[in-house]
Amino acid sequence: MGAAALLLAIAISQVTRAQPELSQWRYLRPIEGKAEGLARLELDLASLAHARPDFSDFRLLDQEGAEVPFGLHRAPPPGAPEDVPSRLNKAQAAGTELLLVIEAVQGAGKHNRVELELPEESFVRRAEVATSGDGKDFHTVPGDGLLFDFRAGEAHLRQTEVEYPETDARYLRLRLFGGEGQLPLPARARLLRATAATMREISLELTSRSPPGEWAHVDFDLGLERAPCDAIRLAIAEANFSREAEVRVSDLPGQFESPPVAKGTLTRLPVGTQLPHPAVRTELETPGARGRYLRVSYSARAGALHVQGAAARHLAAALVFRAEPSREYRLAYGNPSAEPPSYPEAPSLAAAPSAATGFFLGAETENPAYSPAPLRTTVAAGDVGAPVVLIVAVVLVASAALLMAAALAAARRRKRR
Repeated sequence: MGAAALLLAIAISQVTRAQPELSQWRYLRPIEGKAEGLARLELDLASLAHARPDFSDFRLLDQEGAEVPFGLHRAPPPGAPEDVPSRLNKAQAAGTELLLVIEAVQGAGKHNRVELELPEESFVRRAEVATSGDGKDFHTVPGDGLLFDFRAGEAHLRQTEVEYPETDARYLRLRLFGGEGQLPLPARARLLRATAATMREISLELTSRSPPGEWAHVDFDLGLERAPCDAIRLAIAEANFSREAEVRVSDLPGQFESPPVAKGTLTRLPVGTQLPHPAVRTELETPGARGRYLRVSYSARAGALHVQGAAARHLAAALVFRAEPSREYRLAYGNPSAEPPSYPEAPSLAAAPSAATGFFLGAETENPAYSPAPLRTTVAAGDVGAPVVLIVAVVLVASAALLMAAALAAARRRKRR
């Protein structure tokens, strides 16, 4: 029985180590281009829409069909800025101007934004930013900012942060000027570090607009079911408007019964007595939204808007791998039953700071050999699904092993006679 047990163990090992057939992946796309060393493959909207939401069914293959290890680099979503330890070192008022100096704690790190805690009252001020390493010699940084708080129509507009190029300077001087009346000293000032999300943008096709009413809506088509959309930016013709708005998504045209994925205010206020330059907010963030169709609804009590078009934005994603010029590559995805791949080098590849972009995806077409495996969570009586097939295969191989062992034992007995 020792030989039979050994054969049975080998049989079970071979059956359980079998890899899924490539026919279970719906899409098999060529990868164009050549590169050597660390390479980066940007994922387009089609691959993001047709892969699993967690991207666990991506497989990078060479011309022989062998898997190529990769790391998945996903742009982080825009989150809350990090607080940089700091204190208000100086605050001085002179007429309508304010002069503030904010000091970062020694070794606190880089910062690119300053936030002031100001009272909710009508004000508009321009902001000039300067930095210093010792608190004595300040150098003005490019650009300026705008702080304001006022109401316009339906919207309460408030901006109390100023952005500037990232720096590790210990001291930041902020001069507020250009308004009317005296602005109270801020109750608090703090330095922040914000990371901008890397986004990809595509133009949207406007499919319909509703007749004027208390609320109006415009519908757009992304062209792909389950397409990711993390923000939508509208092109609006009017020069002066402020409207409450919300966004819904769906994979079915005209059916938007689900709750909104985003709410906000669409605003464009022209240069006037309150603002030295226009205040424009025509983008609504929809983090994690997926669907082919987008509906933007807005308050139309003050009149309908002429929405000329829109652009959808989604977080960038890429595969990073080590390429060889002699190899050709393909990308497989679209397998809902695939297990996540496990590559030891994946974390280091995903974190690689500078991978060359020597590759791009070819046209998306369905894998001609596609034959999806049925998804099963339980095995009912009489079900001959994958688990039963595996058991039958093991039993058949084990039976053959036992028969072979019995035949060998019989032969040995005959020989002894």
